[in-house]
Amino acid sequence: MRIIKTLMVSLLAIVTFGAWANDDAAKKDFVELCAGCHGIDGKGKQGLGKKGWEYPKPPPDLTHLSQYNGGHFPYIKIRKIIDGRPDKGNIRGHGSSDMPVWGRAFVNEKPGRGLHAEAASKMRILNIVDYLASIQEIDLIKIKAIK
Repeated sequence: MRIIKTLMVSLLAIVTFGAWANDDAAKKDFVELCAGCHGIDGKGKQGLGKKGWEYPKPPPDLTHLSQYNGGHFPYIKIRKIIDGRPDKGNIRGHGSSDMPVWGRAFVNEKPGRGLHAEAASKMRILNIVDYLASIQEIDLIKIKAIK
């Protein structure tokens, strides 16, 4: 029983430290992977190339995802969009190939590691989703109007 209790306390400490340590990693991932299109502030006004935005449709403002969903952050939907792997039941980002399939890219960073690579990929995606949840700007007046 004492071994189980020690293991549980150790696991809790690892999970707690992991969540704290991942805040900076999530912001770093967002800046390195997402800001090129969605902007450093997540507002979607960032243009690619010298001529400005080069895709037919500019990327969405990621700071109002909760507002667009009646005040609730669409956690699972956003996770699926970022992952993007159809074989995992996920939604392709933007419905096209404009957004990379980050789930596959993250797994491929650790080739030959099987479940470890999959777990690392999911953790990075969840960290980015948590970061997006943290930058939400909520306009309560507009939310009441939506309802």
